Amino acid sequence: MSYGNTPLAPEVEYVLRDPGPRGVYSYGLIVKAGDHITEEIKVMSVDTVENYANNYAPVITLDVFMGAGLYSKVIYPNREQLEITVIRINNADNRDIQTQTFRGILLSEKNPVVDESAVAKASQFTLDLSSMLPVSFQLESRAIEQLRMVTLGTTLRQATMQDVLETVMTTAIAQIDVKEEEKPLGVTMLGKPNDQVYGQLQIDHGTPLFNIPGILQKLQYGVYVGDIGHFFRDHQWYIYPIYDTEGFEDADTTLSITLLPSEYSGSLDRTYRVVGGTVMILATGERALNNSAEKKKINEGEGTRFANADLLFSPGWLDTQSQANKAIAARSEGFTEIVMEGEQRANTNAPLSSRPISGNKYAELSKIASRKGMFFSCEWRNANKDLIKPGMNARVKYLEGDVVRMFEGRLVGMQSIDRLLGKGVASSQFGTSMMMSFYVQRDLDMDA
Repeated sequence: MSYGNTPLAPEVEYVLRDPGPRGVYSYGLIVKAGDHITEEIKVMSVDTVENYANNYAPVITLDVFMGAGLYSKVIYPNREQLEITVIRINNADNRDIQTQTFRGILLSEKNPVVDESAVAKASQFTLDLSSMLPVSFQLESRAIEQLRMVTLGTTLRQATMQDVLETVMTTAIAQIDVKEEEKPLGVTMLGKPNDQVYGQLQIDHGTPLFNIPGILQKLQYGVYVGDIGHFFRDHQWYIYPIYDTEGFEDADTTLSITLLPSEYSGSLDRTYRVVGGTVMILATGERALNNSAEKKKINEGEGTRFANADLLFSPGWLDTQSQANKAIAARSEGFTEIVMEGEQRANTNAPLSSRPISGNKYAELSKIASRKGMFFSCEWRNANKDLIKPGMNARVKYLEGDVVRMFEGRLVGMQSIDRLLGKGVASSQFGTSMMMSFYVQRDLDMDA
């Protein structure tokens, strides 16, 4: 099938006319194990998982090859004191060199001293000559390692939710001890947060830093109508509404994805173009649709009802005039009922909320938002993961027959794998493949 005669042809041609450079990289490692420093380790792959809905930091797995002597005599004995510096060089632009130092967590369980008695007698040099071992590490940012232990509390007056989040992050940064280039730079909030100014907003002392967004969203006045996610990446603390599929046109940075048949995967090695704040991607790999939100809607309803705590005991809430010595609650004055757009009908299922009395409409609206859409994933081959940011707005286009269809949503996760190109450990160039996950508008035709 040729896209030359289809409505998607202009989109594809526009990307291919001036594509971004192919993502081909070289990797180097400096490993400090106790008092030992070594660079004699071969990187095999780097696997990065970023779950923007349920986690707040990347999970990075580093697979390497090293000499058996280096592992048994240096790495394993010092497994509690591993510091790994990863150096990534962009082969398309040798000036683009990224260096980051992590705490290394050894995932390999084999104890060579216990499991193999001969190891204790042989020298490191002899063991290195005898064999190479595959070894895996998990990498953790030094900033995240310390921020995870930060607790704090504060009281702000005449403040918005954004004021609170920016204040607590600024306070947290002052409490950690990392190199200047590894320090968080601040907060980036996406979407449309609650901008109401409150007389007093309080965070109890001793509250873990990374619990604060959830507390503001669920236990105070609420931040977003699409629930809240937060993620630390590229020295920024990103905060965004997970289930808000709107706002593409107003966003500063966006993804525009065109889905192409898999037969194009072998012929396209440059698959994206950056135009202003938009990353245009030609996705030729696997794709999947998960409509678990539809099941959630069936089980939990198309709406919800709750008594609005802000209206309780307001003048219209209690009728004290109709009957002597009685106060009659007026349901129409004090109850709030929310139903999904397009779901209003005689038998709409809008059960009483699990919090029957609430002044947090943002938390209640978030429950509805989580049942409105679908989860969609697609593969981006020859990807540039530096262009992906947590919680980005996305627009996806695909061809159905001769008709171009489109839906919008929000990026809620990704997994990228940097693997050696070519065969064998002698290869030195890495390419990136990425699976991206989105929460998108419900498309009945896609769901069929």
